Amino acid sequence: DRSASGALASPPSRSSLETETWVERTTKWILRKVLSSQADRIGRELNVVPGVEFRQAVKSARDVDAEVVLGDRPIDITLKRCWVNLTMEERLKLAL
Repeated sequence: DRSASGALASPPSRSSLETETWVERTTKWILRKVLSSQADRIGRELNVVPGVEFRQAVKSARDVDAEVVLGDRPIDITLKRCWVNLTMEERLKLAL
């Protein structure tokens, strides 16, 4: 499983064919880049650092010697749901 930061660093390789096609992996990579860019832009506009709530959760948990349980859905599930609901025209616009 690739981390979000690792997944943004480089596009998927054509040679690593697993259960997903190269097109699906590349599309997810593009969507991750778009989402990351939008989160950064919104964060700058609102003067908020994206993900700061997770860092605070870890800090607070350490302060009281507690375990942090993250309940966030993996981004791949969200991206797959988005992809399935796009029309062919919308998919092509993303690719271009």
